This record gives sequence, C-alpha cells and structure tokens, in this order.
Amino acid sequence: MAPFKILIADDLSENRKLISTFLKNQNYTFLEASNGPETIKYAVEEAPDIILLDAIMPGMTGFEVSQWLRAHEQTEAIPILMITALSDIDSKLKSISAGIDDFVSKPVDMQELHLRVRTLLRIKMLTDELDYAEKMIIGLALSVEDKDPNMQGHSRRIANYSSLLADDFGLSDDDIRTVRKGAILHDIGKIAIQDNILMKPGPLLDYEMNVVKSHPEIGENICKPVRAFRSALPIIRNHLERFNGTGYPDHLQGAEIPVMTRIVSIADSYDTMLTRKSYRPPHPRDEAVSILKNETQNGLWDKEMIECFMEVIHNKDIDELVLQPVRLDKAEIK
Repeated sequence: MAPFKILIADDLSENRKLISTFLKNQNYTFLEASNGPETIKYAVEEAPDIILLDAIMPGMTGFEVSQWLRAHEQTEAIPILMITALSDIDSKLKSISAGIDDFVSKPVDMQELHLRVRTLLRIKMLTDELDYAEKMIIGLALSVEDKDPNMQGHSRRIANYSSLLADDFGLSDDDIRTVRKGAILHDIGKIAIQDNILMKPGPLLDYEMNVVKSHPEIGENICKPVRAFRSALPIIRNHLERFNGTGYPDHLQGAEIPVMTRIVSIADSYDTMLTRKSYRPPHPRDEAVSILKNETQNGLWDKEMIECFMEVIHNKDIDELVLQPVRLDKAEIK
C-alpha cells in the first residue's frame, strides 16, 4: 500500500520538524506549509490524506483555511486535525463550524497526536473505499449506454436537462445534486436485461415487456447498499411513474411522485424522443415538444413542471448546456 501523505501546516519550522520526526517511522510521507495560502495550494495540488493544521498562522488562520477547504469540492473530504493552544468552548465550537474533524491541544502530546492521526486515516480509508464503490456503480450505469450506440450520452443529457429544470423549479443545491445522481443512475437496472430484448427492432412481446419493466426495481437494488445514492433511490425506482397513475412499478400518481423524480422523468421522456431507437427514427424537436404538451393534457405530466421545462428547452444555449460534463461530487461524467 502506498504511504499516507500528511500535510503539516504551521508557521514555525521547528513545530513541523518535531511532528514529522516523531511520525517518520510510520507509513507516512510529509508535505510542509508555513501559512494559509500555501496550505491551500498543497491541498489542491497534492491531495494529502490528512492535514495537521495550526490554528494561528499568518495571512489566514487555520479556521479560515478549513472553511476554504470545506467549501471546495476538490478538498472538502480531506480530514483536518487542528493543533491549537485555544481550549475554551468558543474555540472548540468555532473549530466544529469551520469543518475541523478533530483537534489536539498544545503543548502536543505526541502519542495522542499519533492515535488521532491513525483514527482519521482509518476513516479516510473507509471513505475512499465508498468512493470507489460509488465510481464503480456509476461506471456500471454508463456501460448500459454501450449496449446501444444510439443512447451514447443519454444519461449525461438527462442529468443536465434535469439540473436546469430543478434549478428553475427552485430546488436546493443538495436536491439538484441528488437529481443529477438519479439521472445518471436511472437506467442502471437495464444492465440485467438481455440484449436481444433491449435491442429488439420490433414490438416487444408481453413477457419481454415485463422483463424491461423490471429494470427500475433492479436498479434500486443495485444502488441501495451505497449510502451516497440513497437519496436518489426514489428517482431510480420511480422514474417511469406518470402523474395520472398509469406508470410503473408502483402506480404512483400526482403528489405521491417525489418532485425530483418527476423532474428526471420529464427529462428522460424528452431526450428519449429525440434519440434514435432500434425500432424508430428520432422525433424532431418540435414534435417532441408537441407530444409532451399533449401528454400533459392527458394527465401524464405535472402541468406546472412542464411549463418550467418548456422554458428550459427554449433557452438559446440549451444544446451547449446539455452537453456539459456532469459533476457528481468527485466523479465527472464527460
């Protein structure tokens, strides 16, 4: 296993030397920073496994450094252990609000420091394993598109359509992230569907249609063990529900269908109409819009949400926007 990379941030070189000397027999390599901006620079460029951060440094305090790191996706998950002479309750609360994971008081007990470093690194290892599982499942979801060349980029486009609609509809940043995850993962259950059914050029027989209809539940079961995907499970399971209750698998209707699920459903239906299928050519854009409006009149879609979606897709830059990479926390879909 590669050694853990520890960034020691302290304006006093003797303190940095003392810590690195004490820990040098462990499976660690060291980076050193003498001020706040330098700490941020190394955090971004070197991706350390943990940061040992002094509370009081020139230029930026340790609290300000931590707040910056937590506010940026590339560094938000790095464990931060603050080393501080401040021991009052206000300073401890300030540490927590700044995103500090743990702290050691000065003068530093080196044995305590070692134990706390080991604990945070163990947590970091578990987090990295979860990140790996998350990336594997996202890769599995995208591999569904490899079965059908016509579907390349489908999930990315849905994620971007959905993000734009969710933003226009007033959802929070956290909910928009969930929408993106659900959009990327919505068809992952199709990985279990035989190609001769999924790619069939003509109408499906009843039993074949039932096989295809099983994919939302299969997808939910694939993603359920990964904590990062739990908020997206209703999207994966219910993206084929319809507002009038004619969808599946649970025949939800109206407000029973979560808002985030309704968003992805509309985006999925629209992009699918624009995409060539094995049994039909793509619909022209105006025709797809007309179909959505007619379906809304027949009760399939949330009328208010369709009105928002019409505004989204008539944006003059929509073609460029839907082809942008999709950020999913640490994963990027290109």
